[in-house]
Amino acid sequence: MYAPNDRHDPHGDADAPHGFLDDPLAHVGDDIAVDRRGRIIRRFVYSGLALAAAGLITLLNGCDKAEAPGPPEDAEIINEVGGTSNLPDGMPSFKPLPEALEDFALFPADGPITFNPTDEGVVLDGRGYFASTEEYGLDFTVTYEYRFPNAAEMDEADRPNCNTGCLLFIDETDKVWPRCLEVQGKWTETANVKSNARDVTVNATTDEAARDAARKPPGEWNRVEVVSSGGALTVMLNGTEVTTSEPTDLTRGRIGFQAEGFPVEFRGVTIEELGS
Repeated sequence: MYAPNDRHDPHGDADAPHGFLDDPLAHVGDDIAVDRRGRIIRRFVYSGLALAAAGLITLLNGCDKAEAPGPPEDAEIINEVGGTSNLPDGMPSFKPLPEALEDFALFPADGPITFNPTDEGVVLDGRGYFASTEEYGLDFTVTYEYRFPNAAEMDEADRPNCNTGCLLFIDETDKVWPRCLEVQGKWTETANVKSNARDVTVNATTDEAARDAARKPPGEWNRVEVVSSGGALTVMLNGTEVTTSEPTDLTRGRIGFQAEGFPVEFRGVTIEELGS
């Protein structure tokens, strides 16, 4: 994973913060049209030169792939995956994502989920999730922004039902939904902490008044920061502390971002392991 506004350095510090690129996730496979790739590469170069001068990024390597035919520029890019990354053991039903997202994988590999890069992040649709290929222990911070891009087209009564979530301590594979904790992204339950494991109970407290004051409508970006300290979670919504929870029996696992039947867009995702 990559820090937001950073380019991946495959030889860099493994303990550095990780996260999504905020720039277009352009390199999603050899099926992207040559002219489109050229424009995006030029954009990377221009952005890279400007930011590198400020010492903020390391230029992304490996963007010069062989030419291949691809869909028209206005065509929907669905499941443009299949990067060169090797998946860790225990993830046989996941599909590697492209080089620009090589530290994430998509589940189910051939299931009812789409993964579409955008100018700012990625849109998931269907039922499934993408998850880190690395596992994290009890001390980390996850930061991300999300919105439901089709909310304006929905009936007003249906918008509060838009649903997603951030999955923590995933310790099983090949299952929707896996055994884990979840920071709710469903608009009516934004920033709640719940357990997705029948044998794990989570004791959490949510300040609903603070949540209601901080929460933005489904079609707008909401920023979530989750701090795990010894497994105790603190969830911030748009800078406001909303939920705290006590540690549970889940102590280590991967981190994922899910689609639950509503198109959901993520951007600015970072995962930082604390105390490393």
